[in-house]
Amino acid sequence: MLAIAKQQLIVSPETSVMAAIAMMGEMGASCVIISGSEGRELMGLFTERDLIRICNQSVPLAQLTMQAVISHPVITIQETVLNNINDVLMLFQTHQVRHLPVLNGDRVMGVLTKDVLTEILAQTALNFDLNSSDREQAELSLQKSEQRYRALMDGASDAILLADTKGNLIEINKKGEELLGYSRDELKRLNISQIHPPEVLEAARNHFQSIVQQDLEVRLETLVISKNGRQTPVEIIGNLINLGNRSRG
Repeated sequence: MLAIAKQQLIVSPETSVMAAIAMMGEMGASCVIISGSEGRELMGLFTERDLIRICNQSVPLAQLTMQAVISHPVITIQETVLNNINDVLMLFQTHQVRHLPVLNGDRVMGVLTKDVLTEILAQTALNFDLNSSDREQAELSLQKSEQRYRALMDGASDAILLADTKGNLIEINKKGEELLGYSRDELKRLNISQIHPPEVLEAARNHFQSIVQQDLEVRLETLVISKNGRQTPVEIIGNLINLGNRSRG
């Protein structure tokens, strides 16, 4: 079953937007659950995207409550469905959401984020089971695993790039190919330093090293440069994936 964040910020509909933003900042949370009087009845979700949306509307935040700004309808998933990663991935893709409240009946059990799902997909794609003593069986198992997780990687709506600890790219999904304009084989011959323009290269290298050396989830708003020279603003969410004695960023 996929891991969900069960310790979530839960506020009432009467909570002010300013108070909710302050709590998100203190907790480092990317969303707030708005619930009814029982504390578990889901009424809405307030995310970083909602904050950007209302800021762009030039509405005084001090005058707003959660009830006035929550997103409707809220896309949810039942806890029993979390075993089927294909169904989970389809929900994220179909509705273009980054947060998916997980319910047990009507009760809110937690939130599954797209960042967590992306990390799981990336790690699973590399973590093939080669423990079979039968060579032919192991090769067949590997081939099926590669086909399945290639489909999952390529089904993701965000670009996923995996690199070794030296920054050499080793795995990319279709969204990554589309973003950068290279084929998968071409990208596997590149280093991360070759996909950033010179003006942001130092920051990108420092960001990568902080992931590798500190094993922290780090976000960076930066630019990438495609094969034809086009520069695209992106937000990079980096995680360190440990596979035995190997690490991937």
